[in-house]
Amino acid sequence: MEDLGQRLVWHYIPFTDLLIPFGGINIITVINTVFVFFVALLLIWWGTRKIDLIPGRSQVLFEFMIQIFRNMLEPAAGDTHQRVARRALPVVMSLFYFILVSNAIVLLPIPHLEEPTGDLNCTFALAVVAVTYSVLASIRAHGVKGTFAEFCGPLWHQPDKSGWDALPAKLSGLFFFPLRIIEEVSRMISLSCRLFGNIFGVAIVIIVVSSISYYVLMPLALYGVLVIFEAGLQAFVFATLTVTYLSSAINPN
Repeated sequence: MEDLGQRLVWHYIPFTDLLIPFGGINIITVINTVFVFFVALLLIWWGTRKIDLIPGRSQVLFEFMIQIFRNMLEPAAGDTHQRVARRALPVVMSLFYFILVSNAIVLLPIPHLEEPTGDLNCTFALAVVAVTYSVLASIRAHGVKGTFAEFCGPLWHQPDKSGWDALPAKLSGLFFFPLRIIEEVSRMISLSCRLFGNIFGVAIVIIVVSSISYYVLMPLALYGVLVIFEAGLQAFVFATLTVTYLSSAINPN
């Protein structure tokens, strides 16, 4: 239990006395992330190596996952932004698939293999991708000017006022714009902490139950059920929240 959460961090550039910025590099997380990429690519190759009009089991599984998120994105984008939805589908699917494989990678009997999503740095990076892409989708849908106006609050656009009469509405942007920036940053923090907390919580539950039952067969079964269930659930929740942020960005009203 004492080792839970401990990480191997490089604080200095190897063979030098130079400090690595931002607290160092978690070398175990980096190695495990690279390994997850290779496993994910291998699974994609296995699932799409033989594409037929009458699909096999692996092809059906991948097509089923794609159709689920397509059915989520198309209504969320609305009738006027279907092109944005089509472009967002690979991004949302990639986030879902990477998190799913990352969460389930510990099922492989390999020593020192850990979930990259058990490191807050990894989950925060994924959250930055999700929130930043929603802002970029807003720019693609409404342009830089439209997105900036949305960030400046509801009083920014008042077509019936001009000149000095519109000055108070424009000045309100000085209040709403920082709040919107804080909102986007808070989305990154909440999204990353939600994923990290759930993965870390499963590890705590498994360790506590295993220690109470003296590591008999039941914790092994519990370990498999929790990891598989949590892997799919948290990947789906993360992808769903990404779709929600995307929808609110391209359909602000």
